Amino acid sequence: MLMGFMALCRIKTVEQLRAEAPGEFGKLLGLDRIPEVRCLRRKLSELGKDEAADRWAAHLSQKWMQADPEAAGTLYVDGHVRVYHGSKSALPRRYVSRQRLCLRGISDYWVNDAIGQPFFVVEKPVDPGLLETLRTGIVPRLLREVPNQPSEEELQANPQRSRFTLVFDREGYSPGFFAEMWRTHRIGCITYHKHPRGQWPGEWFQSREVIMPGGESVSMALAEMGSLVGSGKQASWMREVRKLTESGHQVSLISTAFNVTGTELAARLFTRWCQSKFREVRKSESRLASYAWSCCRDGECWSGKAPRPWPRHWLRPAAPRSYSNRRATRQESAGPGMAASSGYRVTRMSPLCHGMNFVAKMSRTFITPSH
Repeated sequence: MLMGFMALCRIKTVEQLRAEAPGEFGKLLGLDRIPEVRCLRRKLSELGKDEAADRWAAHLSQKWMQADPEAAGTLYVDGHVRVYHGSKSALPRRYVSRQRLCLRGISDYWVNDAIGQPFFVVEKPVDPGLLETLRTGIVPRLLREVPNQPSEEELQANPQRSRFTLVFDREGYSPGFFAEMWRTHRIGCITYHKHPRGQWPGEWFQSREVIMPGGESVSMALAEMGSLVGSGKQASWMREVRKLTESGHQVSLISTAFNVTGTELAARLFTRWCQSKFREVRKSESRLASYAWSCCRDGECWSGKAPRPWPRHWLRPAAPRSYSNRRATRQESAGPGMAASSGYRVTRMSPLCHGMNFVAKMSRTFITPSH
């Protein structure tokens, strides 16, 4: 309960509790005073043992899906890189778009609803790519957990009906994968068309009112037709919807979701940007999750965005090098989230990684009001 009130009060780290009045804060909990930081850290460490966070996260995911079956019918999959700053594991390098560098780290594939709230995450230390992760890690779990899926008799009675719909970015573009998901599981997919053929005539586009998942109405110039996507054995017929922008550019999407209208397809794909916006807002409003990911795992440093500044007793001055290498030394030693010019190096990380991971995976309960 204390961690929930911390999220609501925008207390971003456990350390910031030292600046709060323990008596007044304790009245919110019905106590004389809140636990001190050391006791809270010990309790979080105990809660995070034996993969308790993963089990609770799985339970919460099923609970959220059961509570809103309509939202679970359209699922957004988005990958993010969690950068690794340690030296004990030689993880493969991958491109980090926000830093425009190839860095070591773990790929996290988040499965969200239409307004960006996450259901669960799949971690891949060795990233096989979005398609393989969907095929082996995400789709089997969704087949077990998504509620209100149609039965085999209902699918046979309506050849255009799908179990649920997956939405992802261009990394998942594969006509063969689309056909496989439809033939094997009757799962509809939506993504951008990587190789649209030519421009459609302007008179094909009509102004349509598109209702976005958040409830707002947006006017879009849309056109739709069937297209043969892919080549050779992977070629298959899909729905292609294009949006005409004010500059004359045509944004093309393809889909195997045959039981929804073209305006619904446009709304589902063009609202995909809210996934990243939700993550930015959650990081700026509450740093509980990023604090957990920046803690050490078995003595190593991981971060999505580390808290700053680092506690002074965790740091020691960086050893000086030659003048030509001094700037590079400081940039390497600064660590995530700390100014490169500070010239300090992280020497000890918090032992509370598992406990704070527990808090990170439960923080969605308190940060997202709809749940």
